[in-house]
Amino acid sequence: MDNPISRIEFISVADSIFTKELKIYGYKFVPDPKIYDEPTNIWYVNHNKADNMNRIIDIHTVGYDIDVVYEMAVNLCRWTTLWGTNDKTHYPRQFNFVRLAPFIWDNEGSSDQWWHFRDKEELEKNCLDALEKIINYGIPFLSDPDSKSPY
Repeated sequence: MDNPISRIEFISVADSIFTKELKIYGYKFVPDPKIYDEPTNIWYVNHNKADNMNRIIDIHTVGYDIDVVYEMAVNLCRWTTLWGTNDKTHYPRQFNFVRLAPFIWDNEGSSDQWWHFRDKEELEKNCLDALEKIINYGIPFLSDPDSKSPY
């Protein structure tokens, strides 16, 4: 039986699963990035002054309305803080946005880029699966300023 997940419950579960692990890699939890993004998404942000790169792990959600969610995908975004400089060596690194799915396809042969959930138990299981894939594929991509999108 389906037990819809409220946005508040989604954020609570996601925070409990993602935040501690992603903090190890320098990512900060941003539960409400609506000033920049859709109001149902949550972000994990890493601003690295050493290499002038900003990195975002965007947990993109879809639901019946803004208050009920039933699936998520993961987007990866990296850009330099050196916009507008004349240093052409930074141009290829200025902005790179990709869904996590192509890394999963290339490494695991799975074609599903969405994690679906009908209740809290499925949400927790899928958040753990997504976290494993973020750590294995997403963070290495975001950490290497010269890495390219797999598509």
